[in-house]
Amino acid sequence: MSTYLYSFIIPHKNSPSLLQRCISSIPDRDDIEIIVVDDNSDDNSKPNVERNNVSIICLDALNSQGAGHARNVGLSHAKGKWVLFIDADDAYSPHIADLLDKYKNADVDVVYFGHAKIIDKGKKIANVWPTPEELDKDPQYVSKYFRKVPWNKMVKREFIEQHQIHFEECPVGNDIFYSYQVGYYSGDSFEFYLKPVYHYYVNDGSIIHKKKNTEQFYVTVFKHEYQCNEFKKLIGYKRYNRSILVKFVSIWWKNGFSQLLFALKVYLSHYAEIMSDRMLYVNYFEKNKL
Repeated sequence: MSTYLYSFIIPHKNSPSLLQRCISSIPDRDDIEIIVVDDNSDDNSKPNVERNNVSIICLDALNSQGAGHARNVGLSHAKGKWVLFIDADDAYSPHIADLLDKYKNADVDVVYFGHAKIIDKGKKIANVWPTPEELDKDPQYVSKYFRKVPWNKMVKREFIEQHQIHFEECPVGNDIFYSYQVGYYSGDSFEFYLKPVYHYYVNDGSIIHKKKNTEQFYVTVFKHEYQCNEFKKLIGYKRYNRSILVKFVSIWWKNGFSQLLFALKVYLSHYAEIMSDRMLYVNYFEKNKL
């Protein structure tokens, strides 16, 4: 039987120096294991970590299928009572130690926690989320579904295995399905730790900024837009639905008019495929009801 209480899973690709910062922010103690899943990094960018509680799984080109697959691989190797995900280019605040100690024996399946956005090369905190006012307004939705990321929650591994919770293996947004499964199946079995445990770094070199806006990228983005809206209807939160027009405005605002035209072309040419997958999340949860 494993003595680990916590398994930290880190997908990594070509950012060894940031990975070192990430790992250094995780407390060095006997009840923690760290699993780094290297997604076919270049030879000169492989992870090189000197720490006893770190195991490194290296995926080659044949097994390289993106961050979703890397996270699934990490899950299959986890031995801790609790599972946490962190991106290689992010880090934890000192509040992580208090979170681990406070909830190690918690009688819930999930512990959500706050995060801070770090900008200007890590020198400035842009904002802390959520505020107490946001959390009080709608605690169920804000806690579980507003941020569709894997790194704002600590989840019991037994719960993950019981419900066969996993990540989509797609070019973008692989973490949405994982977050929806955790939220849906946990019901009322969750708590929220309001302090900003996670530091989300925003910079031009981060993994999310390296994603290319390809045809496959936009097809997946549009599929997720509809799938998320249908899921919100299923759980009774349709007032949070977002029009597809908002997505197009966002693309124009962030990436310019040429990308807007390209995205519109992709949307129209793949419309039938996008609509055919519209109910994917709903069909999954209807089939796998509690």
